[in-house]
Amino acid sequence: MYNDLLNKNFDYVIFGTSLTETVLSAYLAKSKKKILILESSNTYGGDCKNLNLREIEKLTSDLNKNLNSDIFFKNTKLIEKKSKVVEPIIENENYRQYNFDFNLKFIYANSKSVDELTNSNASNYIEFSSIKKIFFLFKDKFLNVPFSKSEIFMSNDLELLEKQKLLNFIFSIMKFKNNKVDVNSTVDIKKDIELDDDRLITDIKNNLNENADEFLTKYYNIKIKSMILLILANQNFDTLNMTVKEMTDNIYKFLMSVQIYGNTPLLYPIYGSSEFSQAMSRLASVYGGIFIVNEKLKYKVNVNKESLLNNNNKKYCIEIFDEENNKNNFVVFCDNIIINECFINNTLEFEKDINVNNLTNNNYVYKFSSFYCVKYIEELFSQKDGPYFYRVPKNEPELKNKYAFDVFKIFKNNTNVPKNRMLLQIIIVSDLNEKSEEEFIKNSQTLSELFINKMLENLKADINKNYNNNEFKKNIKLGDIKILEEQLKIEEEKKKLEDKKEIEKNEENKENIKNEDKNNNENDHNPPKQNDNSEKYETISLNPEIILKYTFLNKINFNKYKYEAKSNDNKNHLIFTKNNFTSSDLDFYFYESEKIINEYNFPKIETETVQKKYNDDIDEEDLEENNLIDELFNEINLEEEDKKEEKEEKENKKDKNEDKKEEKENKKDKNDEIIEK
Repeated sequence: MYNDLLNKNFDYVIFGTSLTETVLSAYLAKSKKKILILESSNTYGGDCKNLNLREIEKLTSDLNKNLNSDIFFKNTKLIEKKSKVVEPIIENENYRQYNFDFNLKFIYANSKSVDELTNSNASNYIEFSSIKKIFFLFKDKFLNVPFSKSEIFMSNDLELLEKQKLLNFIFSIMKFKNNKVDVNSTVDIKKDIELDDDRLITDIKNNLNENADEFLTKYYNIKIKSMILLILANQNFDTLNMTVKEMTDNIYKFLMSVQIYGNTPLLYPIYGSSEFSQAMSRLASVYGGIFIVNEKLKYKVNVNKESLLNNNNKKYCIEIFDEENNKNNFVVFCDNIIINECFINNTLEFEKDINVNNLTNNNYVYKFSSFYCVKYIEELFSQKDGPYFYRVPKNEPELKNKYAFDVFKIFKNNTNVPKNRMLLQIIIVSDLNEKSEEEFIKNSQTLSELFINKMLENLKADINKNYNNNEFKKNIKLGDIKILEEQLKIEEEKKKLEDKKEIEKNEENKENIKNEDKNNNENDHNPPKQNDNSEKYETISLNPEIILKYTFLNKINFNKYKYEAKSNDNKNHLIFTKNNFTSSDLDFYFYESEKIINEYNFPKIETETVQKKYNDDIDEEDLEENNLIDELFNEINLEEEDKKEEKEEKENKKDKNEDKKEEKENKKDKNDEIIEK
């Protein structure tokens, strides 16, 4: 199976297909390096993984049996599973329409992620959807976050003074970053605007290293401060102790991304976060990178003894084993190795001569992820497009939540969920000082249930409101609203009949009861006949219903790196890459890749294009054929040009003849006039 790779030499061998590894693989492949990428899982994505319904069912069964088929789910526990329709969906092959994103990632419309994806042409392999709206919960109410000047003034969730303060803060950030008011910025700013409080800008300059939360408390109430930190500055677990400088940088990136590809600054790949890794993997394969994706392989890294005697030989020798057949498949050699830290002690081992230090500490955080799939009638839902993003600050009065958390809602015209379905994902990350795993799980479950019930109540109210609206009744397509009404009437009539029969059984005279019952049924209780077309449609309750639920817990070691390799050799490197399970911003991976490229002096990409490379590889016979074809096309073009010239000459002659005729007629007319006179 792997005979072509037996004893083959590579410049780099890369373990893992997380975004950092795939970005580095694409970079190295474009710089004409021979690379081999090994993935222990059976899918791409690494820590940013998407699973369909069949795959998530397999994962839950493996976790119940304590089987770790995927190294990225080794520290994952299944907390709860509820499903009503899994087997019929899988049997009908509709499972691919469900897409569960285990490490949700967004990109800003104006960010390093967009620059890298477009410059590398990896964006050609990804389709994006703009996040339509962003909300945050404040005092039991979902507030729609405004971004531009017009939206701030039109907002019903902010008071007049709050609007003025928020607008002045945005102007201050733009002026601080640009040293002037930018007329062409995505925020609607004019030249004649004068800031009411220049003291804010001077305080920002003088307190760049101060805590952002403490700094904003001096100027704003809880509502405005939460909106600035959680939404504009994207404060999350990684940036709980955000400084004023970090806050201004994040807010500036946010504001410069507004209204580029949509109203909000956030973009999301329509097939999930794993699309980023898959796009980079495709790019690497185009330039010659070799990928092996197999969950049954194990690896061992050794020092190549021949390299100690001869510097021209590759330093590292990698043995690759087939775990199922218990045999050594093949051996490869390389100069450098890039390793995702999840591989170590799972599917990869090192020889004793390779000095790898374990830096693992006891700083752990817990990540609670809960997926809810809701069944509802989307035509009766007033929200016509998605997805939506919710952020909930901590210590909300009704929820009494200890931690801030995120909610991602996908519905309507999205590839992650089929028609008449809504997918809600709740993500809660603990603090570093969380000691009790059981207490965190209990609190997170209670919190997610409270939140999902609140969402369902809003959804139910919206559907019931629109159900009585004639405009929605005209536009509904699911079986026609009349059929739904008739079905409800039939159900009500059946209940009435059943109740009446129970009462009638207790009466003494059964014969009279039967006669009365027949008369009543004939006169008053005949249910309306159902439209014949109703059989074509699905019988759906007007009330939304949870049909699928999956809840997982990840235990994450929160330190900069888990491992390091010490070596005096500047030519050969063991490079470790880190995962990020806590932040939703994709920029982390590109900055991490850039740091590795600069630190380890990766080769620069040459300007030679792929098309030129392909042209150099064309055979002489192909060139001759191409030349003959070009000559034929040139002859055809010349013939067409000659025909066009002949047509033009004929038309010119006709025009000249017509002009002469007109002149003769004019002369005749003049002569006739003279004769008449």
